[in-house]
This record gives sequence, structure tokens and C-alpha cells, in this order.
Amino acid sequence: MIRCKLEAYDGYKHVDISISWVGLNIEIDGRHHLLNSKQLLCSDLERDYYSQDDDDIRTIQIPSSEIDTSVSKVADSIAKVARKR
Repeated sequence: MIRCKLEAYDGYKHVDISISWVGLNIEIDGRHHLLNSKQLLCSDLERDYYSQDDDDIRTIQIPSSEIDTSVSKVADSIAKVARKR
């Protein structure tokens, strides 16, 4: 089990899942995050840059379609990454 916080606020933005003790944020993104260039550039990249630059927090973007079809595999992968950080 990996300790995490859902809908966490990092001082700049809300993230879907925060694993703060390893400096990792998880964002579950719908299609609009990939299909809307304004969302992708102005929102997602700038928000991720803020976290990485100020706090050395890395963000993993996961498409919601992967959660719908492979949630257990995604969770296992996230846990492995968290343990290695």
C-alpha cells in the first residue's frame, strides 16, 4: 500500500493524487487534455512546470481511458515508481 492523498492542494493547484513523501503527483486526464492545445499548453504544462521547478515534484499524466481499462496495472506501476523515488 502506498500512502497518498486524493484531491490534494500543493499551494498552486489541485492534483488528483499526491504522493508527497516521494514528490510525485498523479493527474488523471480526460481526452480534452490531449485534444485541446490551450489545455495542454497553458494549463497542464505550466502547472507541471511550477511543481517541478519550485518543489521538485514530478507529475505523471494518466489518461482516464487507462484507468477505465487497466486500473490495477496502473496502480501497480505507480506503486513501483513511488518506491523507487
